[in-house]
Amino acid sequence: MNKRIIISIIFMLSISVLSVAAKEPQQTPEIIFTKKLDLTGDKIEDVVKIVGTPLKTKSPLLKEIFLAVKTSEGTSIRYPLDAGYNPTATFHDFDHDGKKDIFINLETSEKGGEIKSYLFTIKNALLEEENSPNSLTVFSHFDEDYKATIKIDETGKSYHFDLSDRRLRYNRLGLYQDGKLNEPMELKVYSYGSLKPTETTSGKTILKGLQRISGVSEKDTIGYIESQWELIDGEWKLIHTKIKEKKEEKKK
Repeated sequence: MNKRIIISIIFMLSISVLSVAAKEPQQTPEIIFTKKLDLTGDKIEDVVKIVGTPLKTKSPLLKEIFLAVKTSEGTSIRYPLDAGYNPTATFHDFDHDGKKDIFINLETSEKGGEIKSYLFTIKNALLEEENSPNSLTVFSHFDEDYKATIKIDETGKSYHFDLSDRRLRYNRLGLYQDGKLNEPMELKVYSYGSLKPTETTSGKTILKGLQRISGVSEKDTIGYIESQWELIDGEWKLIHTKIKEKKEEKKK
């Protein structure tokens, strides 16, 4: 091929790439959340902000997110968070030291199915990230006669589901044949879809988590695992679990 033709093609491609890039304006950081409150115990307000940069114009996905804190002493602190959707912040005294901690939830998908949580405290003008409770470890499987079992590793307790209200659909999908399980299959247990601070009757602030359980597909929700956690001596202790079963919705 003629060298002049090759050079012309490269030139035209370069112009095309630059033209596409020019059409998408560079995104600027936006303040998603801001609040003034005392975090250090000096009875003077500090400023907390969550700042995010959208992936593109009108995109709900924030490709860059950071927590910014300016203390009453004038110290500015910045901490990067993961990319995600709809970050929120609440303030609670989890460790009972008389000072508010910063608790942040961030959705990891646009549908809002699962979240990532952060817990921060300010000590000696430094922002320290603390651990938040991990999702429960759950083992699961379908059983004969349209039943299923889950076992929560942290408690050693098992729970049995009666899925007979789904038998026609499960037969049609080939999971069962007249109550006989065609092959071994596990359920899907998701990480936290919700992890929210809750105040107990004794005035303590705990975290209440919710994990969804699905069967043959993502939409086949068969129940939820609720867990309650209390921060004791710097460690999150599991204080309660509860299973919420969800029956098959009948089509009208």
